[in-house]
Amino acid sequence: MKKLLFLICLFFIALNLSAQSESFEGSLVYSRKMYDGAERFESSYVTSKMIFTIKGSFSLVELVAEDNLLEGRSYSILTDSEKKESTVLATIANKKVAVKIDTSNFNSSKLFKIVSAKDNNTRKIAGLICRAGYAIKQSESGIQDTLKIWYTSSYQAIPYQFDTHSGPGLIVSLQQDDNSYWELSEIKEREIDPLVFSIPIDYLPMEQSELQDFISTLDQLQIEED
Repeated sequence: MKKLLFLICLFFIALNLSAQSESFEGSLVYSRKMYDGAERFESSYVTSKMIFTIKGSFSLVELVAEDNLLEGRSYSILTDSEKKESTVLATIANKKVAVKIDTSNFNSSKLFKIVSAKDNNTRKIAGLICRAGYAIKQSESGIQDTLKIWYTSSYQAIPYQFDTHSGPGLIVSLQQDDNSYWELSEIKEREIDPLVFSIPIDYLPMEQSELQDFISTLDQLQIEED
């Protein structure tokens, strides 16, 4: 009887753990927000959004920014984490291009390692219970780059999200710099059509070297016009 009860307990523990770490399918909307020291606040000048669409090993990240921002533009990144392939979809000089990203970007030395904080502090973000942690990366010069994060164990980590290794859970908040951070503002679980992760036929395929040559040509044209 004791053995049976022990097995039943193990079953429910395993069931609970699997329920807390299920893979996510749907869309996640992150908003870029500002903070001043420990105080967080909304800014009318920074309304950038990062929209993740996830299905299995595929992800589509759309970055949308206001036109009046320095980085004001919209572009998307298609990634197959299983094949370690990424393509940037963008419009440059009215030309739609699909640029393959160098596979070296998937090297472990270029990715942040996610670790849990020693404290047990929790926050509720977008309806999810989250824990504190850090994204840590060692640069070639030996300098350690450390960013504060919050993550939830309700879902598995998304491979290469925010240039990270797989961590203990889904990242819901990430420090961007000394004055801003990305935070999950909306979560939608839904079935995603695999065609979403296809490169549109009206986009011209390019390698990174070809893109650099194309941009260089644009610079030369601008100089001639002046």
